[in-house]
Amino acid sequence: MSTGDNMILRRKANEFRVWRAGQSVGWDCTAKELASELGLHIETIRNICKQKGWELANGQHSGYVIGKREVDYYFEE
Repeated sequence: MSTGDNMILRRKANEFRVWRAGQSVGWDCTAKELASELGLHIETIRNICKQKGWELANGQHSGYVIGKREVDYYFEE
C-alpha cells in the first residue's frame, strides 16, 4: 500500500470518527469539543465538517464554548 493510500484511509477513518461523535450528540457540539474528544487538531475537524457539510451546534463549521452545555458533560464521562 502506498503512502497516498494510507493518507486516504486515515482521512476516511477520521471522517467516520467525526461523524460518529457528532451524530451521537445530535451535532450539539463545537469543533473544539470534537477535537478534544477525538484527539485531532481543531483545523482537521473544521475541514472535515466543512467538506462534508456537517454543521455544528452554533451553525458554523467551527465554534467556541461559552459556558458549559449538556453535551460538555457527555464528553467528560
